[in-house]
Amino acid sequence: MVNVTAAAPSTEPRPSGLVRAQGWRDVWRLRDPAAEIVLYPRMLSETVLHEAERHCAFGPVFELRHALEVDAMGVQDTDDLFDALADGALRDQLRDDAVALAMLWSALTGRSRAVAKLEIVGTDRCTKLHADYIQLRGLCTYAGPGTLYVPSEEAVGAEPPLRQAAVGDVVFLKGVKWPSRGALHRSPRIQGSGMRRLLLTVDGG
Repeated sequence: MVNVTAAAPSTEPRPSGLVRAQGWRDVWRLRDPAAEIVLYPRMLSETVLHEAERHCAFGPVFELRHALEVDAMGVQDTDDLFDALADGALRDQLRDDAVALAMLWSALTGRSRAVAKLEIVGTDRCTKLHADYIQLRGLCTYAGPGTLYVPSEEAVGAEPPLRQAAVGDVVFLKGVKWPSRGALHRSPRIQGSGMRRLLLTVDGG
């Protein structure tokens, strides 16, 4: 079972390109051609947050990739998913989230093979505002600064105001291979700050 609680809905005006979800089912609103980004705000348990922060502070930099086959019965062969991590609340959370992300990604794209990538990021990457050359990506940051994004109607001028996902938030971003427009986003700049990110992404690999 996914160990999350939906955060209180925002009262701020919502741009048409940004969907603020209150649960996993709201990710389906990406089928709206106007939607570019789905943000599902969540609060992770203190145990999960503590384990994630400990990995970022003391663990080595790593990248784990798993191919996930999705069919009508769900995601298959998940027993060894992220088995390089010790058993505990964090690994359970990551496995549950990877399965949920993969099932939604598959249903939205019509593709049966998803790739889940878990990594500790300690350097700058993709820090320029861009849309990915893919169909769709789902992601979540478990420790460190979250992904920055901007709906296209707010992307005015050389340096538009950016929004930032919080730890635990699920974000789905359309890419330029989606039939409608892709979502503008970038990674936070952390080079030389001593900060690291624990990041899970699910896409086509």
